[in-house]
Amino acid sequence: MRQVKRLAMILALVLAGCGGAESASAPDGFKTLSGDGWTLAYPSAWEVSEVNGSRLAQGPKGTGGLAPQAAVARDVKPPPFPVSIDAFKSDQTLRRGNYKITRDAKFDLDGAEQARVIEADYIEKTGAGTTPVKTIDLLVRTKDNAQLDFLMRAPQADFDRVRLNEVLDTIRLK
Repeated sequence: MRQVKRLAMILALVLAGCGGAESASAPDGFKTLSGDGWTLAYPSAWEVSEVNGSRLAQGPKGTGGLAPQAAVARDVKPPPFPVSIDAFKSDQTLRRGNYKITRDAKFDLDGAEQARVIEADYIEKTGAGTTPVKTIDLLVRTKDNAQLDFLMRAPQADFDRVRLNEVLDTIRLK
């Protein structure tokens, strides 16, 4: 009987430890940023600011003098989701004539009514030259009908090094 209790206690401790590891909200070297109904993790050395109601985490300048960024914007009265997606793509194309979508797919995010991930590349004028940039936008319609745009952007040469792909994996709705 005593061995059964001891095994049960060890099993409970192991399971508790596993649960804690799975629920960790930020990878090593990251901090958590949160807002109205969402969280994400970003590299801990980055600075956080708020611009016109949007939250922004930004790293030091990299290739071409461009800083990597992870940002979140919220719209509480958006048009229907398909219209929002089309408007987003049109806006990006108008602002960046060389904007090229490399991935456009549904995205599974717990708690979201709908979600779509759009990855794209474009060329940014920087100084006397140009810098290729990679972006990932996760557009999310929440159950309360708000829309969130989670943006991850950096020069292509820096994107993996600054771990922006990991930011996408940390996005959660509360």
